[in-house]
Amino acid sequence: MKGQVITMETDGDFYVLQKGDQSLPGELRQVQNLKLRIWSTGFTQFEELANFPNLAELEIMGYRAETFAPLRSLCALRRLAVFDFPRVTCLEPLMELSSLEELTLETLPGGDASGKYKVVTSFRPLGALKRLRVLKLAGVRAGDDDLSPLVELTGLQELALGNLFPQEQFGLLASRLPQVRCFFTAPFHPLEGHLCGKCGGDKVMLSGSDVPNPKVVCPVCQRKKFEGTVARFEEFRQNSARR
Repeated sequence: MKGQVITMETDGDFYVLQKGDQSLPGELRQVQNLKLRIWSTGFTQFEELANFPNLAELEIMGYRAETFAPLRSLCALRRLAVFDFPRVTCLEPLMELSSLEELTLETLPGGDASGKYKVVTSFRPLGALKRLRVLKLAGVRAGDDDLSPLVELTGLQELALGNLFPQEQFGLLASRLPQVRCFFTAPFHPLEGHLCGKCGGDKVMLSGSDVPNPKVVCPVCQRKKFEGTVARFEEFRQNSARR
C-alpha cells in the first residue's frame, strides 16, 4: 500500500494517511474493523469514506468539507473523533451513525481555553445516538443553547463540555443524567493549585455561561457570590427533577 504507514497503537493498529496522499487505497476494504487516522494531511476526498463500510474507528484532524454527509453511511463506526471542522455547522448526518459508542468533536487544541469556540446549529441530532457511552464536545457550542437532546443518551457515562451553556441547562443534565461524569453538571468545579492570593485556599470555577464574570472565585473570600451561584444551580436542578 504505497503511501500508507501502519502505526502500532496501544488500542490496536491504525492505518495513517500521510501528508500529500489524495485518496484511500482500495485494499483497506479488506481490513476487518478498520481503524483509520487522517491527521492534518490536506486530504479533501472525504466522500471516499463511504466506500469503506468496514470502518470501526476514524480520527480526523482538519476536516475541510462543508458537511458531515460523507460520514453518514458508516453504520459500523464505533468511534469517531473529529478535531477542527471549521466549515461544518449542522450535525444532522451524524444521527445515522447508530453504532457509535464514542464521539469526539473538538476545536483545535487549546481553542476552548482561549475563549474560542465552534458554533453548530443544535445538538438535537446527537440524541439519536443511543449507544453513546462517551461524548466529548470541548469548545463546541449549540447555537440554541439547548442541552436537552443529550438527556436522551441514557447510556452515557462521560461527557466533556465547555463552560459555554447557561446554568439552567447544566442543572437539567445534572438532574436527568446523574450517572454521567462531567465537570459542569455540578455548581462548581475545584481548581486544584489555583490559590487565592488573600486566604491561600483553592479557587473554583462556577458552572454556567450566564454567571457574571469572574467565574473563577475563592469560595471563602467571595462567599456571597459563591453561595448565591450554588443556590441558583441547585434550584435549577430541583426544578428539572420535578418536571
